Amino acid sequence: GGSRKGKGKDRGRDDDRQKPDDDDLWKIYDAIKDCDLAIGRPGEERVDDYGETALTACWCWRESEVYIDLICDLVLYFHMKQPKGDGAILVFLPGWGDISKTFIQLYQSGENFQIITLHSLMTPEQQQEAFERPDKGKTKVVLSTNIAEASVTIDDVVYVIDCGVRKERTFDP
Repeated sequence: GGSRKGKGKDRGRDDDRQKPDDDDLWKIYDAIKDCDLAIGRPGEERVDDYGETALTACWCWRESEVYIDLICDLVLYFHMKQPKGDGAILVFLPGWGDISKTFIQLYQSGENFQIITLHSLMTPEQQQEAFERPDKGKTKVVLSTNIAEASVTIDDVVYVIDCGVRKERTFDP
C-alpha cells in the first residue's frame, strides 16, 4: 500500500501502479512529442529535455486532483524568493474544502502570512480584507474560488497560482 498523503481515489493504490513501466513512459514521451501547445517550442523540440523523473511526474499527474502540497510549496517559494518583487499571492482553488486545507497548511508553516479567504460563505466585511494592504512585514495570501476570477481585482497581487481544477454545476433536465 501507499504511504502518500492526500485524498482521492488513488490513495493507497498498489506500489506497482505508482511506478510506470517502460511502455507508460514511452506513451508520455510520445504525447509530449506530439504536443504543440507551448508556443514557439514544439513537442518534438523539447521532449528530449525531459528525463525519466519528469516523464514519471507527467504519468502520475491527475487532471482533477488539487495538489495542495505543491500549491503551498509555490506560495512559500514566492514568499521567500520574490522573483517578481514584493506583493500579494492569489491562489484559485475549487471550493471551501481545498481553501480550508490550504489555509491550515500555510498557517502551520509558521511563515509571516496574512491569509485571507474569498468565498461565497464569507461576509462582505470579511471579503473586504482581500482589498486591504497587509500588516507591515506580512505577505498577503488570498485563497479564493474561481468565482472571483473575472469579477475581482486585487491591486497588490503580484503572483497568481491557479490549481486548474474547477467545480462546475450542471443541470440535466
